Amino acid sequence: MEKQMLESSEERTFQYQDSLPSLPVPPLEESLSKYLDAVKPFLNQEEYQRTEDIVKKFENGIGKELHQKLLERAKTRRNWRKGYKGGHYHVEFMRTLQVLT
Repeated sequence: MEKQMLESSEERTFQYQDSLPSLPVPPLEESLSKYLDAVKPFLNQEEYQRTEDIVKKFENGIGKELHQKLLERAKTRRNWRKGYKGGHYHVEFMRTLQVLT
């Protein structure tokens, strides 16, 4: 990367993209905990309890399967987050949301 910086006098967007490590898939529990932390200020106690119950159901149900799919995807793709919207994963995600709500 240092060599790339010395050779170029003008930086471009994504110029160093290939030299950066891929982002890891965060643990499911961590993602769900962050989600609950993010929504808590916007919910009353009853709403938060219901949301917490839904998250636990997701974590112990389809969430495990979906997380495993993400881990598998990350093994074969540099950017495991790219390409969901409009594709198979987006459809599955939307179905999951319909079940949870």
